[in-house]
Amino acid sequence: YWYHPHVHGATAIQMWSGMIGVLYVEGPLEQELKEYGITNTHEFVIWDPAFKSVDKPGHNLEVDEFLLGQTTLSTIHPFLVNGEVTPGFEVAVGEVLHLRALCATIENENTFIVYPEGLERTSWKESAVPFWIIGSDGVTLRKPRKKTIMVMSGGQREEVLLQFDKPGKYV
Repeated sequence: YWYHPHVHGATAIQMWSGMIGVLYVEGPLEQELKEYGITNTHEFVIWDPAFKSVDKPGHNLEVDEFLLGQTTLSTIHPFLVNGEVTPGFEVAVGEVLHLRALCATIENENTFIVYPEGLERTSWKESAVPFWIIGSDGVTLRKPRKKTIMVMSGGQREEVLLQFDKPGKYV
């Protein structure tokens, strides 16, 4: 029933809310990055848990109205990264940070932009920190692609490299 989950709603609620989980697949990329001195690797799993408590017999979760808040600027519910509203990653100036990014949403798209803290309300064209895509959906690219913004759809996987030239906090 996981392929088309409509059995009395309970399975659909679990699947819609992301309760199936995420599979972590290791491959040769991590070893190749180590050979280049890149050892600071983290998962970056974007998730939108759109459920709320209700008072109904049989279960106490209800999927939020899924047609509301379908943009990355939604204020209906928070988007989480690695299960947290504000996750933290430690990285030294000049060190390369490798993020295994996954947009683990069902429908919502997400925009991946990195700003120096305090500049997040400015235009991404002016203030966004550049990053490099080195792989997409399990395929390693022949040459890294430099980006300052990336829109990710549900299920999309990207291998991202970041390097910060100034100390500080980034959002």
